[in-house]
Amino acid sequence: MKLQIQNSTNQTYSEEYAGTGASVLVHDSHIEFPAGKLEYEVPPGKYYPMIDRKSDRFILSRYNPAEHRGPFSDLDELVAELEGTVVRKDVTGKNSIKENVASIDHASMTPRYFPMEEYHVGLKQVNEGIDAFLKSKDFYYQNRLGYKRGVLLYGPPGTGKSRYVEHKCDQLITDYDAIVLRLQSYGDLDVLLSRGLYVVKAKMTNRLKVIVIEELATLVQRNDYTELLNLLDHMALQDNVLFLMTTNSPDVIPENIIDRPSRVDILEEVGNDGYIEGYTEAWYEFLMGEKMQESWKSMNFYGKIVNPSYLKELFISAKINSISIETSWKSIERRRHRIRSHFSKSDSIGF
Repeated sequence: MKLQIQNSTNQTYSEEYAGTGASVLVHDSHIEFPAGKLEYEVPPGKYYPMIDRKSDRFILSRYNPAEHRGPFSDLDELVAELEGTVVRKDVTGKNSIKENVASIDHASMTPRYFPMEEYHVGLKQVNEGIDAFLKSKDFYYQNRLGYKRGVLLYGPPGTGKSRYVEHKCDQLITDYDAIVLRLQSYGDLDVLLSRGLYVVKAKMTNRLKVIVIEELATLVQRNDYTELLNLLDHMALQDNVLFLMTTNSPDVIPENIIDRPSRVDILEEVGNDGYIEGYTEAWYEFLMGEKMQESWKSMNFYGKIVNPSYLKELFISAKINSISIETSWKSIERRRHRIRSHFSKSDSIGF
């Protein structure tokens, strides 16, 4: 069965629209985008493994509504975007309103990236380790070693782990034509192991495959870690593979998962105490577009162990509420005290 998208006039979109974000249909001999067949190649990009319930086929989706930050939330709107017009309903749900997509500035919706790896000791070491691995492909093959590396970043939330991984994936897609497979749940893991390894082996052999697990703790909350160990050790994932994993809760990760270099080769803490001198000023300038006042270096907040998310709130709150930086800092301290006093400590998941 061939996947195609048709509009109201029954006109089928041509191959120029292939790869815009719709699902990829996987056959025994090829993988299909809308109106396009790919005999040997999977386009670079980020994919989410899943099962199509109607056909019971394994698919790779380049478009995940749960993660999508743009104004389009389903395939119909995506097709409308390709045509140059998006149709929306008003609040009553009765009337359709046409909006010119050209008026939407997609670039402004994309968050800028602050090079945290230049200002955090742990991320700097990780970034250098990944780059060294990427430059050593010939060494691995000359010595008949599996060209594979596993990275696990651990530490409290808000230190930039997930943003770094996201940025590194974009870089690998651009520079190495990488295919990024994102696993966010046991369901994704099961789908990849039970249905997707054929695709990995048959269609991605000579491509850099980056497998991202943004919170490893979500995959070890069962007593049986067999599926996760199968993923890390599987023979189909021993060449041209880079695992990028993060966790905010290293205390719940079993030792047998990480205490083996072939599974986790680079293990690095990304803590609040890893920022180098000059980070606070650079972060402020990145956020606010201006130099930080020199007098702030003598204030209470400066030099404290504060992660990027709290510093961001400190600066933005002072700006939009027209209050002093000291007042904003006192508000931050009160917030942290209330959290410690009234909220239970639990495993943290997310950025």
